[in-house]
Amino acid sequence: MEQQNMIRLIPSFSITPHRLSIYNTLVRETADTVERIKLSKAEKEKILANLHGGEYSPLVRWHNFQLSDQGRKKLMLKINWLYFLAKSRYKKAISGAEIHNFK
Repeated sequence: MEQQNMIRLIPSFSITPHRLSIYNTLVRETADTVERIKLSKAEKEKILANLHGGEYSPLVRWHNFQLSDQGRKKLMLKINWLYFLAKSRYKKAISGAEIHNFK
């Protein structure tokens, strides 16, 4: 008996300047291809509706001009990458103090 649309967990990783994350990715494997499982728009909206107390509309998506936790994490990650990739320099302050490894 041949199995069709077999779902597997594939170990994956993500590297950032301050962390290495190891996680599993769900993939659907057929005879010809291996593809990452993606949710349809209706499935995503159903999940979002559950998160917003059963209601999800374009009005619910508006924010009060504050960063969400996910947005804050993304911003911090970008800043960490900029700091990590910046070249270290030698600086001398106005007071005469020497600053080594200035970024």
